[in-house]
Amino acid sequence: MIKTKRITKKIQEKVNVEVTCDFCGAKFDKITTECNGFGNILFTFGYGSGFDDDNFELQICDDCFIKNFSGLLKDQLKEKGYKVNILNKILENAKNKKAK
Repeated sequence: MIKTKRITKKIQEKVNVEVTCDFCGAKFDKITTECNGFGNILFTFGYGSGFDDDNFELQICDDCFIKNFSGLLKDQLKEKGYKVNILNKILENAKNKKAK
């Protein structure tokens, strides 16, 4: 036999109210953070590294992502055999969304 009891629990939850880009310092309000006007970059280092088993997380806005990483992404896509025009379309789409 299982005895049960009804209990009420209060649950606390972390919610984004403001996010700051770790690259340029731009601040995003709750509305922007809910519609993903920023991204997260997670760095994980492995065995043998000076940062062995460390994790670092950074927030980045769309503009800084394009400015700092679009070249690297294009290179990686080329190496993997993807057509770079796909990434160009994605980046152009992001710029157009920002302009509206």
